[in-house]
Amino acid sequence: MKGTCPKKKFSSLTVYFSNTTTITLLYGNRYEHDILLRDRLEKLAKSNQTRFKVFFTLSKPDFTWDKENGRIGKEMIAKYFQAKSIDACFLCGTLRMMDDAKTHLTSIGHNPSNVFKY
Repeated sequence: MKGTCPKKKFSSLTVYFSNTTTITLLYGNRYEHDILLRDRLEKLAKSNQTRFKVFFTLSKPDFTWDKENGRIGKEMIAKYFQAKSIDACFLCGTLRMMDDAKTHLTSIGHNPSNVFKY
């Protein structure tokens, strides 16, 4: 139908895709050389500054690293993912990290049924 946004069903959440969809990626790794597709992600963020943001964090950075440090935890999640501005959260990582992240997201007001683990 003309004038409607395409939609995709994720479990119980229907997501409507439009030109206003925004994505924030918080990408954690141990070392800088572990970051997969870094150049592509940075290029995508640079060319779509209002719609795609990527933030990298390292748990074992060297002295030249000038971005986030540490594992993804409650403080970092609260910094980047305020519940009032997010419709859905998609998690990928170890089971423990995803369980912890979901706990942190729900503790700051996210609806647990809108947090998806892959």
